[in-house]
Amino acid sequence: MNKFLITLLVLGVMGCSTNTSDTEVIESEENDPIEIALPQGEPINVLFIGNSHTYYNKGVGSHLSRMLAEGQSGSNYFISELTEGGATLEDHLNNEITDRRLKERDWDIIVLQENSYLAYERPYEVAPNALAFKTAINNPETDIYMFMTWAYKDNPSMYPRIRDACEKAATLISGTVVPVGLAFEKIRLNSSISIELYNPDQYHPSDAGTFLASALFYAIFTGKDPSLLSYKANLEEDEALILKTIANEVVEQYGNQPTRS
Repeated sequence: MNKFLITLLVLGVMGCSTNTSDTEVIESEENDPIEIALPQGEPINVLFIGNSHTYYNKGVGSHLSRMLAEGQSGSNYFISELTEGGATLEDHLNNEITDRRLKERDWDIIVLQENSYLAYERPYEVAPNALAFKTAINNPETDIYMFMTWAYKDNPSMYPRIRDACEKAATLISGTVVPVGLAFEKIRLNSSISIELYNPDQYHPSDAGTFLASALFYAIFTGKDPSLLSYKANLEEDEALILKTIANEVVEQYGNQPTRS
């Protein structure tokens, strides 16, 4: 049995209400073909490719879909995740399922999330892996994003290498960095914030860590301030607001320009 996991989220956002979206999640360990009806209108197709940093806590795509439902009234998003625990981008490139997924629809956005330990130990491999993916995508209309992950809690020295590797990769492929790791670092250095971003294993994200990552993707994809959203997942309202505010601050300070409105 192939261990790669496909998660599909179909999000239809219509009218002005934030409660009119229709989201469905489908998981298949065997990656069987999945037939699903799309909402009316042309969707914006988004594919996340990565590992457990992407799929932990119901997945970045799941929380992002709910933020988009509230903040992007009138738009349709089809969000899919292709992930495997511990996978590198090279692992995905060498898996036949990846090739099939890249060809199954015209992806408007593809997010590449490299293995954090590889980005730290062998940062010189990240850019070539990203370039190989761009070649495999072979669609000049697809916007490619590099998911900058975070340092392990017990090894903050990982952060500069991970950041540098993601930035070099994004430059090589004319992509956009989503600086999640920078947001983690900003909170680590702020002694007044006591929000735990890590799972007890010290490298996977907590619920708050995944929520923070999702808020950064929302800010970059839309150019909008996530702190204006009411969505808080299972977090306390004040905690969610802090994370959404920091996500917006990091995106504004980092200087990326969103490609979707």
